[in-house]
Amino acid sequence: MTSNITKLKKIIESRFYHSMCVVSYEDVTENYITKKEPLILFKDIPCFFSRNKQNDFTSFDTVNSAEYTGKIYFSENIQMPTGSFVVLDILGEQRSFVLSGEEIVYQTHKEIFVKRKEYVK
Repeated sequence: MTSNITKLKKIIESRFYHSMCVVSYEDVTENYITKKEPLILFKDIPCFFSRNKQNDFTSFDTVNSAEYTGKIYFSENIQMPTGSFVVLDILGEQRSFVLSGEEIVYQTHKEIFVKRKEYVK
């Protein structure tokens, strides 16, 4: 990497004050029954979360749905497999997100769009 890219990478990584755990599902067969079990691929990966959009609350159902999307910035060395999900530690609060796109790769970092769905009663 060039000197400027290295400096830029350090500046970007200085904003990584969240952490994430990447989880995928693995087929586990027990007594001839195959189940999907969660498998932790990466743990305590420094990252930064930026919230993009929140959909309107829908009050027509018995349970209101609050959905929002965001973007996670993380090191370019981490590979996010398709079908995995992310558990973010955002300043001490745990939030689960599903991946909603491919990784965007830059020389200094990666970005990925995620989607969260939470039910409000």
